[in-house]
Amino acid sequence: MKRNAFKVADQRGLTLLEVLIASSVFMIGFTIMVFLLNQMQGRFSSKEMVLAYQLAKEEMEKTLAANNFESLTKTEIRSKISFFVERQITDNDGLVSIRINVTRAKTGKKLVTLYDEIFSR
Repeated sequence: MKRNAFKVADQRGLTLLEVLIASSVFMIGFTIMVFLLNQMQGRFSSKEMVLAYQLAKEEMEKTLAANNFESLTKTEIRSKISFFVERQITDNDGLVSIRINVTRAKTGKKLVTLYDEIFSR
């Protein structure tokens, strides 16, 4: 009676080639998913910066138009995002320095600073 040392047809499992192909497909899918998540996060960050700049610009325009040279801090909400708007005024012998800082309320991250100097009468 002849004995077969290896019975290939009866063995179950995956070949090395199948494992390599499956691993490659998984890595490509994972890389695409990470890329898309980073893109979505970048889009939110850009929106946040635009809103912060608009808030700072509006506050600077209000301050200059009303000749309202008092420091203040307030909270503004735009597109469901909370911001702290801080106006700092310093007067040095008629030269008024105005600094507007906009910070994300949730994280405390400073997003925008606008600065201007004017002569007051």
